[in-house]
Amino acid sequence: MEGSAAPRRLRLMAALLSLLLVPVLMSCARRQDAEQARLELVGAWSGVYDEVADISVGGELLFVSSNERRGVLLFDLDHEAAPAPVGGFTDLDSLYSAEDAYFLSSYLYADSLLFLKLETNLLAFNVADPFQPDYVRTIFASGVNNEFGLSEDGFHYLYYSDRSDGLTVLRFLADLAGTQPGDDGRWFWDGAQPGTSDLGFFGDYENDGNDLVVQGDLLYLADGRYGLEIFRLTGERVPMTVELLSVLRLPGDALRLAVDDGLAAVALGGAGLAAVDVSDPSRPYLRSLLEPGGTVLDVELALDHAFIANSSKGTRVVDLRDPALPHLRWEFESGYARRLRLANGRIYVADRDEGLLILDNPLE
Repeated sequence: MEGSAAPRRLRLMAALLSLLLVPVLMSCARRQDAEQARLELVGAWSGVYDEVADISVGGELLFVSSNERRGVLLFDLDHEAAPAPVGGFTDLDSLYSAEDAYFLSSYLYADSLLFLKLETNLLAFNVADPFQPDYVRTIFASGVNNEFGLSEDGFHYLYYSDRSDGLTVLRFLADLAGTQPGDDGRWFWDGAQPGTSDLGFFGDYENDGNDLVVQGDLLYLADGRYGLEIFRLTGERVPMTVELLSVLRLPGDALRLAVDDGLAAVALGGAGLAAVDVSDPSRPYLRSLLEPGGTVLDVELALDHAFIANSSKGTRVVDLRDPALPHLRWEFESGYARRLRLANGRIYVADRDEGLLILDNPLE
């Protein structure tokens, strides 16, 4: 009996030792995270003195929309340490309507179509040759802050949320080489205006829509004061059939969102960042709310981390490996971080005060 008691005592001591070591190891991990707290600045360009609205990444170029230049500046990614414009198309005032004063966002689709969002319109450009862009047309859209595109069966589909028309999907030819300009020099469906067979609408919901993501047959909408809404898309893309699956009210205005592997990260402006479990789209629930200070204006998700444009607090990376216990891991202070994009192992930031910032992505 005494001989068997010794191994039991050893096992008990080992278990107690492991319990004591867990907090120590967790503390060491937190200290290691803290040691890497500052994001590394790779390059910056501040050649504008007004708001840089947004950044899109395509091919070997950055497309930076500038309100001061009233258009888009091109940057070569091979010169990121000392970025400077290598081209662009500016002075687009003639395409503005009376209600348009500045860009809200931009969206580059398939490296060939660039959509610039004004307050009441989307300006569409063919940038297959970015140094000789073609103006496509203006699309009325009174409340869009972001768009989402996908390709299927020889067509492109552009989804956006419009405060006048609701959820909208626009279909057009995927083969841009086959399109020809109309008599007015614009092209869209070989110069024609889109007919009702090329547009889909859904407006049977409380509409304050800001940002959306489409994954498979699900559409996730950051719906402003109404929170996060999830829809199911069935049947044809155009005309589309939409079913509202769920609504999750959130403590703030849902401005932007990112969705990955059953988790949604929602930028809530001054209310912070929400981590929402969407593994069951019919029953989303709030896992946590992080209030990092400032205003959370944009968010991207990658490798279980949320990258946020945090206004006067700069750019921050939030650890969401445990969505119930988020914590800040890296940050870079700047004037007023407004939008960001992840690509090529970099974080591209549109800063209202400091222009274009290129930061190293510590997770890649």
